[in-house]
Amino acid sequence: MARRRLLSAVLSIVFLGLASMTLSVSQANEASAQTERRKIVVISDLHFGLGKTALNSWDPREDFRWSKALSGFLDFISNVGGGKVDLVIAGDLLEMWQPPDDVRCDGTDDATCSVSQVLRIVRHIVAQHKSDLKLLGEFAKRGDNRLIIIPGNHDAALMVPKIWKEVAKSLGAASGRVTLVKRGTWSSLDKQVVIEHGHQIGADVNSFSGWPTITTPKKGTQYLQSPWGERFVQKLFNAEERSYPIIDNLSPESYGARLRLSDRGLWHSIGDLARFIAFNLFETTIAQKVQSLGSDAKASESCSQQEAQAMGYRLFSSALPPGDPFKAQLEGNSEDARALQKRLDELTKVLSVEELAQICRQGGGTQELGALLESTFVPRQDVLRVHAQLRRKRFENMKMFVYAHTHQSEPAWDLQLALGDSVSILNTGAFQRLVGERGYRKRLTEMKIDEAADGLSKIPLEALAPCYSFVEVAAGNGLTKPTAETRLWKMAESEVSGMVVASDDPACQ
Repeated sequence: MARRRLLSAVLSIVFLGLASMTLSVSQANEASAQTERRKIVVISDLHFGLGKTALNSWDPREDFRWSKALSGFLDFISNVGGGKVDLVIAGDLLEMWQPPDDVRCDGTDDATCSVSQVLRIVRHIVAQHKSDLKLLGEFAKRGDNRLIIIPGNHDAALMVPKIWKEVAKSLGAASGRVTLVKRGTWSSLDKQVVIEHGHQIGADVNSFSGWPTITTPKKGTQYLQSPWGERFVQKLFNAEERSYPIIDNLSPESYGARLRLSDRGLWHSIGDLARFIAFNLFETTIAQKVQSLGSDAKASESCSQQEAQAMGYRLFSSALPPGDPFKAQLEGNSEDARALQKRLDELTKVLSVEELAQICRQGGGTQELGALLESTFVPRQDVLRVHAQLRRKRFENMKMFVYAHTHQSEPAWDLQLALGDSVSILNTGAFQRLVGERGYRKRLTEMKIDEAADGLSKIPLEALAPCYSFVEVAAGNGLTKPTAETRLWKMAESEVSGMVVASDDPACQ
């Protein structure tokens, strides 16, 4: 499954920055929808990729094997929405970070594949997922449905016209019902709902420095820019996924990474290991729960930028739980440990005040999480607040912000921007089969697998619950505020129909 994802999320789960925005509905559609209240459904991270091998078996790196579930879901939302649904795919529809074996990119670290090489990758994906793309296109042709595609970090190349043209043909974009959001951010017609993938939030390691410009010339040839996160995934995880297909299906994704990556021998550099430790901490934060009904609850006290920088590598060490394999490596006295400590010392000098505070809240042994009763996710309030305030400058009427990218769904919570002013925040999760640590360990027991890490190779992707997350938005009408809910579509490939269940349904663990 595209490990692209794994670190995409693992690595970037917290570092978040800004993407330009655009209103991406055609003028004709815009005019016809001005007087109606439409349903908005948001999915993301399908990661259509390499498909099947010449022997007609799934390539172990292929994430999306769920055509019947997708078909059932599209039928359901079209019927419920009365054929007036805006289906927004909030990034990473396609998996372009895993080239087929016959494509060898010849670029440099910061620009790996040329446009012509990515075009070959896209043609392979389109051929392998022809039926899935056709399903999406047919959905857009029903009634007055529309399909809106936002590029993510794994399929940013869609913004290159000749690459989008290949995909648009398979989607039937000539119908006028399919829209590509060329600058990365979409809003509802009343500007109350704003949606983007999320890789441009903050200092995300998967962000593009010149977004939405994603190409760069090299000796007369156009290459796609390669963020650090992509290069990390290419070097480390693409090979790993051949043997460990579900490594990036664990939630949080850092759990799967930690099961496999505590081995120092797998890391290409101390710098990579240092970055991963930081990103692992950010991901842990989003999954952590506290006994509170307030989204701004803090697990422990924060610290100032000066205090955090003075702690250096100890800031990270104190935030890692006892027994964590990375904590043991970091607190050692070997040459590698000292080099790692130095790199993390340096990292504290470049992280933002908000990011340092985020790690600080997890450390120092001051966390008291209570009984974990009725609880809410501790979100990255500070980083998201900065991002939401920037978005608000463009979309003054924004009442709701939906993003994806992390593969971890989040129910709606209110982010306070100023006194009396708030924005609802939701995360779509991924339209993929995922499993949490509890569900993973349950499968280890059922399959009689002794070592936790062994499950990465012995538990098949098909053994994970057939549940796929999405966000359903009841849009406002300019006067009323939009409402939204994060839910799951549950449908096995052997079934003829599915159902919508709550995001915490036990059957989906």
